[in-house]
Amino acid sequence: MALYFQTIYDAFPFIRQVISDAYKTDTHLFTHPYQNIETIDRGFRRMMWGKREFPALFLDFISHPREYQMAVVKSSLGYYNILAAISLEVNHPSFITVGPFGDGTISAGFIRQLIHNHNFTPEQASMIEKFYEILPVTDVNDVTQMVLHLLSAFIPEYHNVLPQYITYSESTQKITPNQDAFDHFTTATAEYYADYLHDFLGTLLTGDYKRTSEKLKIFLDANGNAQTSSLHIRKKKLQELNTFCKEKLLSAPMHPYYPLSLAESFSVQIDRCTSYEQLTPLPYKMARKYCMLVKNYSYPEYSYLIRNVIAYIDQHIGETLSLSILAEHFHKNASFLSGQFGRETGMSITEYIHKSRIRAAVQYFNTTELSVTEVASAVGIYNFGYFSKLFRREIGMSPRAYKKMLTT
Repeated sequence: MALYFQTIYDAFPFIRQVISDAYKTDTHLFTHPYQNIETIDRGFRRMMWGKREFPALFLDFISHPREYQMAVVKSSLGYYNILAAISLEVNHPSFITVGPFGDGTISAGFIRQLIHNHNFTPEQASMIEKFYEILPVTDVNDVTQMVLHLLSAFIPEYHNVLPQYITYSESTQKITPNQDAFDHFTTATAEYYADYLHDFLGTLLTGDYKRTSEKLKIFLDANGNAQTSSLHIRKKKLQELNTFCKEKLLSAPMHPYYPLSLAESFSVQIDRCTSYEQLTPLPYKMARKYCMLVKNYSYPEYSYLIRNVIAYIDQHIGETLSLSILAEHFHKNASFLSGQFGRETGMSITEYIHKSRIRAAVQYFNTTELSVTEVASAVGIYNFGYFSKLFRREIGMSPRAYKKMLTT
C-alpha cells in the first residue's frame, strides 16, 4: 500500500471506500478547524437537540492527543461511532470517524423501549424511527477490527492501539427537536435512497442478475434496516420496489404486457405474505425475474412492429397462431410481415411460434404437475405426435423423458 499512498491523507478515499463497501456506513476525515462535524452522526444530535454543539466527549478526544488512539463510542440511544486520531498535532489533530451504525441487535421492540425509556414525544419518536430506518447494522467488533487493520497499514503505531469502548449518555440532555434540521436530515436520506435506487434500476436494465443483486443489497441496506420494520412497513416497501422495477422495464424495448404481468404477480405474492420469512427472499426473486424479462423479452434491435408481433405470439401461445392470423391482427400484408420478421429475427414466423410453444411447454413442465397431453394442449398443439416431434427437435429429448427427468 505504501507504494500507492504516500500518506494517510492520500489513502483516505481508499479507506472510506473499503468501509462503505463492507459495512455500508459513512467514514469522514476531519482536520482543523473541523467544519461540518455534525456529519459524524448524519446530523442526528443537531436534529434532536436543536443546536450545533457536539458532545464534550468527542471534543475531549480530539484535544491534546499524546498518542494514537481509537474510541468506540456507543450512544445511550443505541448506535455507534468510531473515532481514530491520525495525527498528533498539538491542539489541532486530524482524526477520522466511522458511523453511525447499529450493532445487529436493533429491532422494532428495541426502538419502542428506547422511546419509552427516554419519554420521547410522538414527534421525537418519529425522528428516532426515521433515523434507525436508514441506519446500517453490522457487528461493531468487525468494524473496529477493519478500521484498525486499515490504519495499521499506514500508521505503524496502530498495531499496538487498543480501542477504548465508551458509552455516552444523552439522557441528561434537554431534547428540543429542530424541524429545520429534521427536514435537512430527511432530504439527505432521500438523496441516499435515490442514488442507490438509480444504480439498482440502471443495472436491472442490463439483465445481469449477479450485478443487479449486488446493487439491490446496497439499496436495501440504504433503504432501511429490515429488523426495525413492522411486517406492514416491509410489505409496503416491497410493493414500492416492485413498482419501481415495473416502471423501469416499461421504458425498455419490450412489450408492456411482460412487466405489467410480472408486477401484478409479485403484488399478489407480497399481499399474501404473513411472515418475515416469506418476505425476506422476495426482493432477490423479484430482481431475478425482472432480469429474466430483460434477457428474454427485450429486443432493442427489433422494430416496434416486430416486438409487438413477438409479444402477441407469447401472450396467445395457447391459441391458433399463423402468419395469416398475425397479418390480419396487425393490418399488414402477409408477405410484407413475413419478410420483415425474417430480416429482423433470422427466422420465419412459423419457426418462432414453434420455439415459443416449446419454451412455454418447458415452463409448464418445470412449474406444474400437468400431464404431457395437458401441456401440449396448453401451448396450442393438439396433435401429440407433432408436439413430441417439435419438443425433441428443440430440447433433444421427448417430452415424456423430460418430465420423468424432473421427478428423478
